[in-house]
Amino acid sequence: MRKRSNNKIGWCHETRNPITGCKNKCDYCYVPGSKSRFIKKPDPQNEAAMHVYRRQIAAIMEPRFHPDRLEKMYRELKNTPPSRVFVGSTGEMFGWWIRPGAAVSPGHVKAVIETCRLLPQHRFLFLTKFPQEYSKYAFPDNCWCGTSISGPGDMYRIYPLIQCIDYSRRFISLEPYLDNLIYESHLNIIRKKTSWLIIGGRSAVPEKNIPKFEPPEDWIRPFVAAAINYPEFNLYIKSNAGFRGEYKQFPPELQME
Repeated sequence: MRKRSNNKIGWCHETRNPITGCKNKCDYCYVPGSKSRFIKKPDPQNEAAMHVYRRQIAAIMEPRFHPDRLEKMYRELKNTPPSRVFVGSTGEMFGWWIRPGAAVSPGHVKAVIETCRLLPQHRFLFLTKFPQEYSKYAFPDNCWCGTSISGPGDMYRIYPLIQCIDYSRRFISLEPYLDNLIYESHLNIIRKKTSWLIIGGRSAVPEKNIPKFEPPEDWIRPFVAAAINYPEFNLYIKSNAGFRGEYKQFPPELQME
């Protein structure tokens, strides 16, 4: 039996990336920085070399489908103990740029989902900023689908998530939590419409001079109170949120040692 891989995310046992890349260009994205460390930065005075370097950095986030990774995902996970597997940790699998004939097409996404179907012992976790795109696909029962928000301005993403995904298999990632959800209505929507919430901070992005950010505790405490008062609501607070106290809860279907 194969042992699980390690990762720093916390709420999953493994990550798999048969599809990579993203065109969102979020300032806080950690992926370009984590990958660019393998590319030597030239002398800034050398304009030609810097032009090549910038193109190499941009290429990191170009959407790609990796059939070899998908085959490896199936081959390895079929001999791995039941696990929570985050699919797409280094890209956006449901972006507007995914279309027939593109570098990543709906057919590629369907191939990933079908592979998940063939591994029913695992729970596969997907995240997107475009939850309305979930409606284009038929997810098996071992797939959980979530959306990412960072504050009140992203609350609109919850509504298509509700429409596309059953309550028992939907979740929200409030990471990075950058703007306080101050209204009780925000808390109630999240608590009533999802069974699992993940809260995290923002990691530093040195190449963009973006500092680490930990959401204030008073932003987080209303969700802690909800988790205490409503047993069906599960809360996972990542260590990068800087919260004093440990909340690493999972819905029953995701409770795997």
